Amino acid sequence: MEQQEKVFSEQIEILHHNLLASIPANFICASIVFISLHQNPHNHLISAWFAAVVIVSILRLLAFGLYHYCPKYNHLHLVIFISGVVLSAALWGTLDSILMPLHNNLEQMIIIVIIAGVTSGGVQTLNANLISCLAYLTIILSPLCIWFFTQDTFSHFLLGITMTAYMLFMLGASIRSYKLLTTALNLQHENDSLIDKLSVSNNQLLETSQTLYEESTHDSLTGLFNRRYLDETLSRELQRITREKQSLCIAMLDIDFFKHFNDTHGHDAGDELLRFIGELLQETFRGSDISCRYGGEEFIVVLENTTIATAEMKLEHFRKLVKNGKVYFRGQLLPSITVSIGIAEAPRQGTSSKTIIHAADKALYLAKNTGRDRVKCSTMIATEIADEMI
Repeated sequence: MEQQEKVFSEQIEILHHNLLASIPANFICASIVFISLHQNPHNHLISAWFAAVVIVSILRLLAFGLYHYCPKYNHLHLVIFISGVVLSAALWGTLDSILMPLHNNLEQMIIIVIIAGVTSGGVQTLNANLISCLAYLTIILSPLCIWFFTQDTFSHFLLGITMTAYMLFMLGASIRSYKLLTTALNLQHENDSLIDKLSVSNNQLLETSQTLYEESTHDSLTGLFNRRYLDETLSRELQRITREKQSLCIAMLDIDFFKHFNDTHGHDAGDELLRFIGELLQETFRGSDISCRYGGEEFIVVLENTTIATAEMKLEHFRKLVKNGKVYFRGQLLPSITVSIGIAEAPRQGTSSKTIIHAADKALYLAKNTGRDRVKCSTMIATEIADEMI
């Protein structure tokens, strides 16, 4: 039903769009007739007919203006449009029957040629509405056919047969033209509907794909990136800093005595603690840095374009935030916690993910063995790390 309304609305629009071409053409044809017949003995009737054509043309232009400013009343506009078509056709039907010159073959020929042109143009401009088109052709051509058959000569009889055949041909052509146009409009709207549906489906697929990607690269508990994302990104970043002769730092941090905390307060409280660390990492470090949950209570932060001295200062600040942080679980304040942190710098301590993470892990191990709740920077060089990993 919605598509039918759209097609109907577009048909009304086509009718009014064509009206801007048909009215001037109609006026020109009427002017030719008036100039050709103004010396006719019944010139006062021709003048009245021409004046009526002008008035009807003005009324149809006003109807176009009404449509232009209030386009949504399609059914009303169609009634007004058909009324204008019938009035215009009735004037031409009057010309080719009642006002047809009786004894001047040249004037008769002018009218016949003009009528043929007017009806041919009508098929082209009115094919968006079958009622308008059929009414226009029938009202114009039927009186002319009858006029031919009422004359006494055989030639007029033959012209009557010819004009009847022409009228039937034009009626058939208008029906075919209307069907073709309606089919084209329906196909266009069906295609538009399919395109809209495909667009919606594509957007849904993109959203689903984005959601799946987010789920596959993020830790569901903390909202941080996960180990898979780190594996994908870190190698690429290490290649970049090597190429651009820059540096980055890897900080590995671990919650101190987390197993004892879980055993004492429960895993749900432990999860609340992990969420707290995740939120704090996101708030503390830049958007260009990469914060990941590496596994269990271990986290990794990749600090791009950062020296080890700057990284140590930032992680020391983070360590203090954790120690002074307050975490509530089920309305109860949990005991304060601490983190141990190890930092390594690339490319000085390695240019591969494996070596630089190993260097940070060694620094973390040193932080834990020297009392925990502290930040330690790796002092190893890349060759020492490589030898140790063999």
